[in-house]
Amino acid sequence: MSATFGTLSAFDAKEQTWEEYCEILDQFFEANDIDDSAKQRAILISVVGPATYKLMRNLVSPDKPSSKTYSQLVTRLKEHFNPKPSEIVQRYKFDSRSRKPAESRRLAQDCNFGATLERRLRDRLVCGIADDRIQRRLLSESDLTFEKAFQMAVADEAANRNVSDLQHGEKITVVGVAQVEVRYANQKKTLPLVVVKGTGPNLLGRGWLEKLKLKWDEIRHVRTEAQGLQEVLLRHEEVFKEELGMLRGAQATIRVSADAHPTFYKPRSVPYAMRSKVEVELERLLKEGIITPVKYAEWAAPIVPVLKPDGSVRICGDYKLTVNKVSSLEQYPIPRVEDLFNSLTEGKQFTKLDLSHAYQQIVMEEDSKKYLTINTHRGLFTYNRLPFGVSSAPAIFQRTMESLLQGLPQMLVSDNGTWFTSQEFEMFLKRNGIQHVTSAPFHPASNGLAERAVQTLKQGLKKTNGDTLETRLARFLFNYRITPQCTTGLSPAELLMSQRLRSSLDLLLPDIKAKVRKKQEKQKGYHDNHSKWRSFSPGDEVYVRNYSHGPKWVPAIILEGTGPVSYTVKMGDGRVMRRHVDQIKKRHVMQRDMDWAEARDAPQFPDDVVTFGPVDSVAPSSGGKAFVESAAEAAQGHVPEGDVTDVDIEQRTDPTPPVLRRSERQRKAPPYLSDFLCK
Repeated sequence: MSATFGTLSAFDAKEQTWEEYCEILDQFFEANDIDDSAKQRAILISVVGPATYKLMRNLVSPDKPSSKTYSQLVTRLKEHFNPKPSEIVQRYKFDSRSRKPAESRRLAQDCNFGATLERRLRDRLVCGIADDRIQRRLLSESDLTFEKAFQMAVADEAANRNVSDLQHGEKITVVGVAQVEVRYANQKKTLPLVVVKGTGPNLLGRGWLEKLKLKWDEIRHVRTEAQGLQEVLLRHEEVFKEELGMLRGAQATIRVSADAHPTFYKPRSVPYAMRSKVEVELERLLKEGIITPVKYAEWAAPIVPVLKPDGSVRICGDYKLTVNKVSSLEQYPIPRVEDLFNSLTEGKQFTKLDLSHAYQQIVMEEDSKKYLTINTHRGLFTYNRLPFGVSSAPAIFQRTMESLLQGLPQMLVSDNGTWFTSQEFEMFLKRNGIQHVTSAPFHPASNGLAERAVQTLKQGLKKTNGDTLETRLARFLFNYRITPQCTTGLSPAELLMSQRLRSSLDLLLPDIKAKVRKKQEKQKGYHDNHSKWRSFSPGDEVYVRNYSHGPKWVPAIILEGTGPVSYTVKMGDGRVMRRHVDQIKKRHVMQRDMDWAEARDAPQFPDDVVTFGPVDSVAPSSGGKAFVESAAEAAQGHVPEGDVTDVDIEQRTDPTPPVLRRSERQRKAPPYLSDFLCK
């Protein structure tokens, strides 16, 4: 496939006109030998941008842009962006314009001057010049054309400016003055360098000429080399490469215990709308050496494609399922936004360093790569660089960046020790631009802060217990870092990590949070010991609350749990309902040989059989049967709040119908009906 010359960007009406954009398209087609109208239309639709494409669809509606030719689409958009203006208005603007030949030519495009265009431009230029001397000179010329008049006017205006500069001088804005070291031949001077606004060659002033003794007889030619952008890019080509950079001298390590069990996950399906973007990102990672394909892996995590604002995709491994569970989380304080803003106070000029794919510029240690394998729809890949999604990645990156950007001090104050006055140390300071100041000999108070720190360390080590020097030093540093300072009122640990470190001294202080937590745990334990946890499993036979016609409680079977305290139940008539645990009572079935279908078909509440009642009211008889409360309560659907027990149905063997007992009290009318005759 041949290379493509040039690039096309989306159309932006704020930056260019539609005619200018079409001219760029025509040049792109010509450079790449694209003559096919259908291909030109396809390129226009694909690069014009979402906003312009939406406008294009509205302009050709109800048709689609793909049904129009390239010329038709360009013409339709030109009519929208550049409607033909009024010829009378454009001629008025042209005749009112002065001293701007280039703008006059642009305004003349819609004036329809025809063959008289050059003469009209010439007349407008001559009549619009404000300088009478230049105007008289132009009027004195015979056979004056627009091009000749334009060149004469520009030359005269430039000559007038030069004469004015020679007579009055030009005011120059000085940016600042710096003292620089100048070397010429065997001479070495420190001279002032004046920096001014604007561009132009450097000037050697009289002040420098007086200090530097130039060999004028050897100077034949003076030439100024302007260093352009391309020269800077070529000189530092290694820094400005398009490929991803790599941090040298540092590697990231993922620490996983030896007894950790490897975890392997299958790849997740990628939506078809994002599959092409995911594949493009995988190709980029492969090309830049960030990932490497592998055939076998014990650890594998699925990927999570994240859509970025520019439309591309960032591939993150879902490592919370694999290595993040078993790896040791690397700790390093991440600066807060408030701390960063506070460090920028009183700043006037700021520099922004934006690292492209920042994490992936850090190389992974060889033994840690096996934990970072990802499983995609294209197979297994392992990361060679620090990937996104690892729990320790933010701390690793923050520590690495701060170690790089700590910078060098401007001044170093020390005593006169041999290690501070050696030639190697002086060369190191000179190469890094560090000013070295030594204290007076035999006067330690000159560097009081350093001497005080040494004294504090020595006294602390004497008072600290420990078997080895390392133990005593660690304990001293810990006590020093948790001690509040008199100036800030906070300890160094609080200033660095925004939290207090706990020590044995905290045992002397009341811990309110721990006390409240202990009380809450005690209350919860008492509640759990005296409460009954109500739960059901699928297939349990229960009674459920009935809110329709019939008994208040009806038998049902648990189908499944829909939440911690809610279930789906199936009624005897086949209806499926959802009930809360407060609306369900356990049903103890003593006869297990009756299946659900038989129980459903059997009459639930016969007049001569009692089917349920409270457990406490059941008393065994000589025949092993249980008699419960009256059938009248059963007919009314009353079931107590406790658990309910089914009993065997006892068939009556006596064919004699039961005798109903009637009340023998004398019935009489109420007193307020004494004046009426009641029948």
